[in-house]
Amino acid sequence: MARSGRVTEESLPVVSEVDAEWSRREREGLLADDWPRRYVATVLGLTTIFALIYGSRVLSSGLWLDESITAWVTDGGLSQCVDRAWNFQGQSPLYFIVVWGLRQVLGDSELGLRLLSVVSTVGAVVIFFGIQRELRVGRDAWLGATAFALALWTHPDVALTARPYAAAVFFAVLATFLLLRMLKTESWVDPLGYTLAVATTISLHYVFATVLGFHLLLFCVTRYGHVTRRLVFRWIGCLICVAVLCVPLLPHLLLVREKATRYEISLPPRVHDLLYQSFVSDGLMPLAILVAGFGLLRPKLNFAAVDQDVVRIGVVWWIAGPLSIYCVYHLLGISLNVPRYYLWRLPAIGLLAVAGIQAVYPHRLVAAPTLLLLTFMVPAWQNVDRSGWREAIQWASLPGRLNDNCRVVVYSGLIESAEPGWLKDDSYRPYFLAPLKHYRVPGSADVLPILIPSTESFFDAEVDKIVCQRSQLVFYLDRNSPAGERLKQRLSQAGWTVDQCQQFRLAEVIVARSGSE
Repeated sequence: MARSGRVTEESLPVVSEVDAEWSRREREGLLADDWPRRYVATVLGLTTIFALIYGSRVLSSGLWLDESITAWVTDGGLSQCVDRAWNFQGQSPLYFIVVWGLRQVLGDSELGLRLLSVVSTVGAVVIFFGIQRELRVGRDAWLGATAFALALWTHPDVALTARPYAAAVFFAVLATFLLLRMLKTESWVDPLGYTLAVATTISLHYVFATVLGFHLLLFCVTRYGHVTRRLVFRWIGCLICVAVLCVPLLPHLLLVREKATRYEISLPPRVHDLLYQSFVSDGLMPLAILVAGFGLLRPKLNFAAVDQDVVRIGVVWWIAGPLSIYCVYHLLGISLNVPRYYLWRLPAIGLLAVAGIQAVYPHRLVAAPTLLLLTFMVPAWQNVDRSGWREAIQWASLPGRLNDNCRVVVYSGLIESAEPGWLKDDSYRPYFLAPLKHYRVPGSADVLPILIPSTESFFDAEVDKIVCQRSQLVFYLDRNSPAGERLKQRLSQAGWTVDQCQQFRLAEVIVARSGSE
């Protein structure tokens, strides 16, 4: 087919009168490169309305645990921000320095903390539109960009959180765009930009260095541009420059690696995890539903109309994420089997959406909004709202809810709380109490260790020690953990009574009093 992606008479089989009509109009030049303007405006308008409704709900919600840690890191002076980021976070201080600067202007609101991620999301969509132009997607580029935007917007870990993922995705997409340009041009600007973009991506989130695995595979599968020995050497030279730029981060990276090997951040990736994340995960469900549905309705799909290079790049972009994490585990022994660690693959949804619409081209006016609706609904339906700390703290802070002798106890589920030394050290205590610090809960509080098999006795001992000191306790808990049920059992064994138990999304509040009161 032509490099512009235009459908020709030879590549579009005629299987019905509808197909014949679309083929005739294409052959006679009655179809312009652009979709009908009113149609595109209507679809984009409805999509924007849905996205704004969904986004406003999430942006106005309280901070979830990791976001409250971002608020704690960036609270105070710049030197304190850098020190806290260096000692308590798994990313370099770069992201937190930027957020700290924004807080000086915008204040402490949730929206101000999340603004960098929202701007990065918009920027990533714009850059992805440029990627599609480089690949000569043509008239379907608006559809791919919209599908990518929805995939970002409805993902709880990227577009709308005060964490570095969205910014890292932006620079990963920018690096990919510049690499594609390197395949076609000899300009020194693109390698320079690529080097800086990759270095910034790694600085924002170390694990996003796995995007280089996709870039390596890109050389192997693409027919776009010209992959020459000289180009490969230029790319290797860029990687050497990236390594030099990241040398100042090496001490922190070694500190993070030591922590990652000490704590079990995630279960080791297995082969079926790799296959699931590559071919069955929710990101591909909208496209699979669309193609399967039209395949049942129409005996033949127009696969000959699909740009094969777009498909190859889209598929490799999608599977390179879990494949890279799998390789990291087997090469370095570090388990990073967390889907948000390879969110840089989300642009693949846009490319594969374009391929899907090309396959059902004669019915694109029906298929396009169907695909976008599915792209929005599937992850939004599965999305878990991680907030709830703000509502839980507001509920417990109502006048008359607690007596003056009540002690606050927090279970945040942070992995570092498994270390007795960290838990006892006053300098680390504010880190575990980040949600309470951001929402200005007065006074001090106790911290419970994370409940994992190796800390069960430690957890029980801490609960027993706390209940001996007060007559009323209020517990703030992360509902993702079984700690709530074990806590209630320990309180019952100690003769305590649970007066109230309220759940707020992923936060839970338990108010208990001793039997002697």
